[in-house]
Amino acid sequence: MTSDLDRTRVALVTGAAGGIGRQTVCCLKRDGWAVGATSLYATDDLLELLDERDVFHAADLTDTGVEDEI
Repeated sequence: MTSDLDRTRVALVTGAAGGIGRQTVCCLKRDGWAVGATSLYATDDLLELLDERDVFHAADLTDTGVEDEI
């Protein structure tokens, strides 16, 4: 038997605090996706979009090796 959590689609959005990234998160959330969001910093607008299924991690993915932290 599968639960709803087993069927949850998950997306990783980089640059999630910026205009295109934030809008991408908004669309994914509207369509039922769980989101892993990364950006240099968190904004109130972005954090308001996220819920208990989501995660935010402040990171600069242009830095070599930082992806190991995520």
